[in-house]
Amino acid sequence: MKFDFENDEENLNEVENEIENKNENEIEDKIENEDEDEKEIEYKEHYKTGLFTGILIGAGSIFAIIILMTVISGLSKNSAISDRVAKLTGKDKESYIYDLIEDKYYKDVDEKTLAEGNYKGMVESLNDPYSVYYTKEEFEKVKESDSGKYVGIGATVSTDEETGYTIINAVTKNSSAEEAGIIKNDLITSVDGEDVKNYDLNDVVSKVRGEEGTKVKLGVLRNGETLELEVTRKEVEIEIVYTTMLEGNIGYLYLAQFNENSAKQVKDALDKLKNRGMERLIFDVRDNPGGLTDQVLDIMNNFLPKDSLLLSYKEKDGSGEEYKATRDGEYQDIPMVVLVDGGSASASEAFSGCMKSYGRAKIVGEKTFGKGIMQELYSLSDGSAISLTIAKYYLPDGSNIHEVGIEPDITVAYETDENGENADIPAEDILENEDGKLYLDSQLKKAIEVVKEN
Repeated sequence: MKFDFENDEENLNEVENEIENKNENEIEDKIENEDEDEKEIEYKEHYKTGLFTGILIGAGSIFAIIILMTVISGLSKNSAISDRVAKLTGKDKESYIYDLIEDKYYKDVDEKTLAEGNYKGMVESLNDPYSVYYTKEEFEKVKESDSGKYVGIGATVSTDEETGYTIINAVTKNSSAEEAGIIKNDLITSVDGEDVKNYDLNDVVSKVRGEEGTKVKLGVLRNGETLELEVTRKEVEIEIVYTTMLEGNIGYLYLAQFNENSAKQVKDALDKLKNRGMERLIFDVRDNPGGLTDQVLDIMNNFLPKDSLLLSYKEKDGSGEEYKATRDGEYQDIPMVVLVDGGSASASEAFSGCMKSYGRAKIVGEKTFGKGIMQELYSLSDGSAISLTIAKYYLPDGSNIHEVGIEPDITVAYETDENGENADIPAEDILENEDGKLYLDSQLKKAIEVVKEN
C-alpha cells in the first residue's frame, strides 16, 4: 500500500464516504420500525467518529514509524522507493530484477556473473547439498576429478608449515617429476621464476599444472641447496588404490574414491595380491566419499555370484532400475572384512551395505555417513552442468540408508588422545615395506583379528 501524506484530507473523505455507504446499508437492514431510526443514526455517527479517530491515529503512527526508519537507516534515499507496483511473475520478474540491478546497482555488474548467480540460486533453492550448478570452469574440474587423470608432473604435495613452501609428499612412479629428479621432501620454492612462499596450495598446484607437453621450471630446495629443474607436463593417472600383504597371507586393499579408473585399479590390485599368496582380504573404504555408480557396481561383481542383486533405485514417478552382477565374481569365496567409518559415504556405503546384506563380509569400524540418494549429471551446451538428486537407492535387503548410515557388525572407535585428536601410532605398529607405510590403528587391528576367524 502506498501512503501519500500530502492528501490525507482527501483520503479520509474517501474513506468516510465508503464507510458511510456501507454502514447505511447495514443499518437499513437492521431497522425494524421507524421508532428505531434515531438510535441507528446515533450509532452510525458514533461509529464514524471512532473510525476516523482511529484512522488519524494510525496514519500518525505510520508517519512516525517512517520518520524513525529514516533516522535509523541514515543514508536511505526516499526517492529510490519505486512508485510502481509491478505484478510480475516468471520470466517477466526475472527480467525486471536483472534490469533493475543493471540500471541501479551502484557498481558495474558483469552480465555473466549475474546470470551464473541466477542459475546457482535456482538449484540452491532446493536446499539439497548434493544438487549443484557448475559453471563451465567448475565442471572442468569435476570431470578431471572423476576421470582419475590430470595433466601435471606426477607428485602429491602439501604445505610445509615451517617454511611456508610446498613440500613433495610422494612422487608417482614413471612420472615426469621422477624423470626430472624430484624426490620426496623436496620444497618447491618457485614456479617459472615466481617465488611461491606462503602461497595457497591450490594456487601453487594451478601454476604447476598446464597443457600436456609444455614445460615448467621449478625452484627446488633440498638439504639447503636450491636446484632449478625443468619438468615436462604430461597426463598422470591418479593412484587411488594402495595394497600390501599382512602377516598370515592377509591382503590389504585401501580404496580412496570411486572414479573412472577405480574398478580397473581394484581388479589389478586384487590379482596382484592373489599372485602374492592372498588367502583373506581386508577392503578399506574409510574416509572414501563415494563416486561413480558404474564403478562401485563393477567392483561388487568381484565378490558375488552372477545375477546377484547389487543395488536398485526409485525416482519420484515410481520408475527405477535394478542392477545385478553381470559375472561370477572371481573372489566371491575369499574371507573378507570391510573397514568403514563416518567418512565412508555414498558409493562406499553401497559397497559395504551390499556385502553386509549378503553376509559376504564382516563390517568393522564406525557407523557410516548416511548418503542413500543418487545424483545424475546433466551437461549443458555452454559447458556448464547440473548435478541433480533424482532418486533414493536401496540395498539388496531393501533398506535405504539415507541420513541413517550403516551400523558395523563390530564397532571399534579410532584411537584418540586426551585432546580428541588421532592418537600417535606406536613405532611397532607401523608396517613399512616395498609397498610403503601402513599404520596398524585400532580398527585395522580388529579387522585383522576378525578376518583370521573366518
